[in-house]
Parts: sequence; C-alpha cells; structure tokens
Amino acid sequence: MVDHISKYFTSVNVKQISIFLLVIFMLVLPHFASPYFVSFFALLFMYIAISQCWNIFSGYTGYWSMGHQVFLGVGAYTMAILVTKFNYYDYFVLPICGVMAILTAILFAITSLRLRGSYFTIYSIAFAEIFKIIALNLDWLTGGGQGILLPPVYKLYDFYYQMLVMVIVVSGVAYFIKRSPFGYALFAIKDDEDAAEAVGIKTFLHKVVILSLSGFFLGIIGGLYAEFLTYIDPYVAFADIPLLVAILSAIMGGLGEVSGPILGALIYVPIMEYLWISFPYVYLIILGFSLVLIIRFIPDGILSYIPKIQQVFSYFKSKT
Repeated sequence: MVDHISKYFTSVNVKQISIFLLVIFMLVLPHFASPYFVSFFALLFMYIAISQCWNIFSGYTGYWSMGHQVFLGVGAYTMAILVTKFNYYDYFVLPICGVMAILTAILFAITSLRLRGSYFTIYSIAFAEIFKIIALNLDWLTGGGQGILLPPVYKLYDFYYQMLVMVIVVSGVAYFIKRSPFGYALFAIKDDEDAAEAVGIKTFLHKVVILSLSGFFLGIIGGLYAEFLTYIDPYVAFADIPLLVAILSAIMGGLGEVSGPILGALIYVPIMEYLWISFPYVYLIILGFSLVLIIRFIPDGILSYIPKIQQVFSYFKSKT
C-alpha cells in the first residue's frame, strides 16, 4: 500500500503539486515582499507572457517575427486612447485591445505570410516600424512624440496579479495547442511547409489563426502595461527591448517548448536586471551580444541538454 502511494505521487502528481505550490507562493508573495521585488516579479511575468506569445507563433511555425512589439503597441494605444479620450473603463477596454491586435495581426498576415525565412523576418521589422512612424505623426490621436498621459493611479500590485494570470492563461493555451491536431499541423509547417501543404494542411489559414491568437494576448498585455506605466509614447509602446528579451528567453529555454520561455526568462531576466543596474551605459551592447552567444552555443535551448545531463547522472549512479 505504501509503495503504491509512493509510486503514485512520484510518477504522476509531483509535477502538478510543484506547479500548484509555486502558484500559491506567487499569489502570497506581494504580502511579504518589498515593492521592488513585487515590481521585478511583475515584469518577469510580463516577459514570460510575451515570450510565450512569441513562442506559440515563431517557435511552433518556424516563422521568426522580429516585429511582435507592434501588437503590444496597438494594445497600449488602444487602452490609452479609449481611457483618456472616451472615458472608457479600463477593464472593459482589455478585450478591445485584444481585438485591435487581432485586426493588426490579420493585416500583418495578409501582407507577409507568403514570405519565408529572412524575407519574412525583415518584413516584420519594417511592419512594426511603420506603426511607430504612424503613431509619431498622428498627433490628434496618439499625441505624437509627446505621448499620452493616463490617469496616475498606483497599480503595482494589480499589475503583478494581472501578469501572473496572463502567464498561467497563455502557458495553458500553449500547452493545449501543442498537444492538439492544430498544434501538430503547426509543427508540420515548421518542419516542411511544402510537405504539409501536400498532405492537405491549409498552411496559410493555420499561420493566420496562430498569429492572431498570439497578437490577441499581446494586445491585452500591451493594454495592461500602458495602464501600469500611466504614460506611453511611440518609443515606449513599440519598444524593441521587451520583445528582444522575450525572444532570448524563449531561445535560451527551448523553442517550441511550453516550459522553454518560462525557464529561459527565469534565468535570463534576473541576469539582465543585474547587468542593467551594474552597466547601464553598455546594457544594450550586452543584450545584443548575448543574442549572438545564445544562438551560437545553445540554439536548441537548455531543455535539450536535460536528457544528456540525466544520462550522465544515470551513468555515475550505475557505477556507484
């Protein structure tokens, strides 16, 4: 009986129990942590959520987008404009942020998803820059370079829990997509898109759907981030740094893996926080250099080395 119970907990539920306890810990963390640590974890959750959103598109399909910040920016401006100019209630605006990001994703998909490889990547960068320039020139709507000032409400703890929820929701969606027929089709596109089309997979439709889903969640995150900052301008809304950190986290953890962005962000974001504090003038140089190193030396992510590490431990255990 004891052996049966032990086997049950070790083989089936340890992972679920660990995740449950971790979530409980994160829920109570703001009650005993300092505001700095609450802010750090809130931003860490945001990077994980952004990384997961990027991963379900680029990691699952193999289409490397370097312009996903456009969805964050569209969501941020949707929140700012509707709250400040039309007095909408902020939580009511969140679904609209997602819908506006979906419309942007559809426009992006129609104009780009016939491209492949580096052509698609270059186009994604240009697409995001176009939206930044539009925001800079639409003074009557976006405030131009002066930006938009939102109601100055202290929302650190709200933002913490909002980002925690986004991590759970987006990771859950990524998990179910990966194990669904739709997810298998996405990975078939990643492996060989021509072969996927040959067996009847509607590749363009699948790419549009997953891009729209990725954009939807990023639009909501962008809206929440604008509300947290209480100020946005084109350089904040369409900033490259959050996306770059998210991409590096996904690559470091493991592309196409649900736990990859989580593991990568848990390692990479604290390191970058330390470097930003210690070397503020060369921070961006280090960020770019780290991208080169990660792609060069661990292109398959840390998760790919876990089986090898387990084999080494098994080897030494058998010798003892």
